[in-house]
Amino acid sequence: MDTLFTTKPLASERRDYAAILLPVAIWLVAVIAADPRGNIPLNDDWSYALTVRTLLETGQFTPGGYTSMTLIGQTLWGALFCLPFGFSYTALRISTIVAGAIGLGAFALLLQDAGCDRRKTIAATLVLGFNPIWLVLSVSFMTDIQFAAYSIVATMFFCRFLRTRKTGVLLAAIVFALAAVSVRQLGLNLAMAMCAALLLESRKDKRAIALSASGVAASVAFLVGFVFWLHARDAVPAMASAPTDSFGRSLASLHTFAMKLEQFARGILVHMGWFLCPVLLWRAPQMIAQYKQQRHGRRILIGAAVFGLVWFGLMAAVRPLPLDWVTINDGGLGPVRLHSAPGTLPGPAPLPKAFWLLMTFIAVGGATLMLLELGLVVRSLLNALRKRQFDGAATLRAFLLFNAVIYLAPLFVAGYFDRYLLVPTFALLALFTIEWQGAASAEPTEKARKGMRTYGAAAMFALVLTGAYGVAGTHDYMSWNRARWSLLDTLLNRGVKPAQIDGGEEFNGTYLYDPNYVESPTKSFWWVIDDEYLVQFGGQDGYHTVASVDVDGWLPNFRTQLLALRRDPR
Repeated sequence: MDTLFTTKPLASERRDYAAILLPVAIWLVAVIAADPRGNIPLNDDWSYALTVRTLLETGQFTPGGYTSMTLIGQTLWGALFCLPFGFSYTALRISTIVAGAIGLGAFALLLQDAGCDRRKTIAATLVLGFNPIWLVLSVSFMTDIQFAAYSIVATMFFCRFLRTRKTGVLLAAIVFALAAVSVRQLGLNLAMAMCAALLLESRKDKRAIALSASGVAASVAFLVGFVFWLHARDAVPAMASAPTDSFGRSLASLHTFAMKLEQFARGILVHMGWFLCPVLLWRAPQMIAQYKQQRHGRRILIGAAVFGLVWFGLMAAVRPLPLDWVTINDGGLGPVRLHSAPGTLPGPAPLPKAFWLLMTFIAVGGATLMLLELGLVVRSLLNALRKRQFDGAATLRAFLLFNAVIYLAPLFVAGYFDRYLLVPTFALLALFTIEWQGAASAEPTEKARKGMRTYGAAAMFALVLTGAYGVAGTHDYMSWNRARWSLLDTLLNRGVKPAQIDGGEEFNGTYLYDPNYVESPTKSFWWVIDDEYLVQFGGQDGYHTVASVDVDGWLPNFRTQLLALRRDPR
C-alpha cells in the first residue's frame, strides 16, 4: 500500500482526466434522464429556500424557523445561482446539481491523489453518484449535497497535502472544512479528523498539527459566535435546539440509551453496507485472502458468514428494508408528506417484497464485509503505530476512518435520517477503494480468477440494481411532485386560499409556517388551518374530486393519478 503513496506531487501530465470526467458525465446524464424540471419545493428545502429569498430581498441572513443548521454556506451558494434571473426553485435545483457534480469530481481527484487507477476511480465514483440518496437529493435544495461536496473537497485537499506537504494545500483543506461547518455543525468532524490523524504520525509535523488544531478552534469559534450572533439579532430558529433535544431524550435512562443505540447502530450499518456493497464486493477476494493468512482468519470468515446469514434471516422475517428513515421508502424515493385517508397509504404502493428482500441481502452482505474490512484497516493502523511506521499512507487511511467515526458518533445516540450518511459513506468508500487498489497479491490462479469474476459480477449487479432504483425513484419523485403542485396551482387559480388547503408539508410550510402552531389530532401536523381541500393519492370519505392529474412513473408500483378533493357540503 505505502508504495502507492509518495510524498511527491502528482505531475499534471499524469492526471487522468477521463477518470474524473467520465463518471461525472454519466451521472449528469442520469440526472437529466430523471427529469428534474419543476419550480417547486421538495422535502424541507422550502425552509432553506425562503432563507435565500430573504437574503436576496433584504440583504439579511435570517434563517427560517424550521431549521437547526448553520445554513450560511448553503444560503450563499443558492443565492449565487439566483442572481442572474431572480429567485426560483429551478435556480436552487441547478445549484445543487452543480454541487453534486463538483463533489463527484473532487472525489475522483481524491482517489487519484491516493494512487488509485482509472478503473477503480471510475467504479468508486459511480458507486457514490448512483447512491439513491445522492441522486434524489441532487434535484432538491436540501443541505446534504452541498455539505457533502464541501466535505469531499476538504478531504481531497488534505489528501493532497499528505502527498505534497505544502502548507497552502492544508490551509485550503481547512477553509473548505470551515465551509462545511457553515452548512452544518457536524462539519466539525473534518478538522478534528485531520488533527487526530496527524498526531499519530511517527514523524510529527508540528506545523501541520498546529494548523489543524487551529482549524478545530476556528470551527468551534464559528459555531459559538454564530449562536451569539443569532441571539443578538433575535433570529434563533424555533427548531434550533432539535438535535440537542433528541440527544437528551436518548440519554433519559440507561434502558432508553441502550435501545436507541442498538436501533441507530443497526440502521447505520445496514444503510452503509448497502451503499458501500459494490466496492466491498470488488475488494472481497483480496480481503478474504488477507484473512486466510492470519492465525484465526478462517474462523473469523466462517463466523462472519454465519453472523451475516443469521442477521439477514432475522431482518427478512421481522423487518427487511426499507427502515423508514425518510428518504428511502417502500414505494420509491423521497418523503411522501401528503394527507391520506385512514387505513390507506399516503403515496405509491410498496415495491414488491422480493425487491426489498434482495436489497436487504445486499445491505446485510455489505455490512458484514464492511465490518471485516474495518477490522483489517484498524489492525494495519495499530501495527504501523506499534512499529513506529505511521507514514503518509497510514495517516490518510486514519484520517478517512476518523472522518467517518467522529461524524457518526453523535448519530449513534441522537439519531439520524438516512440522508445524513452521505459524508461517512464517501469517507469509507474512499478508504475501501484505496485498500482495494493497494492490496498486493501474486499472480492469481485460475480458481482465484473465477472467484474474482464472480465477485465482480455480483458487484456490478448490486451497482446497476441500486442505480436503476435511484434513477427511477428520482424520476417518479419529481413526477408526482410536479403533479401535486399542478393541482395546487389549479386550486389557487380558482380563488381557494392556502389556509383552506392541506397540500402536504411543502405547500403548507411555504404558505403557512407558524412556529407556534398547535397540532390537531384531526389534521396533518404541517400547519393545516382548514382541510376543506386535500391533495393526495386516492379518494376519501366525505370528500369529492374537483381535479385530477395523471402521473407517469418508471417504478412498477407507481400510482397513475393524484387527486384534488373538496369536503362534501354538510
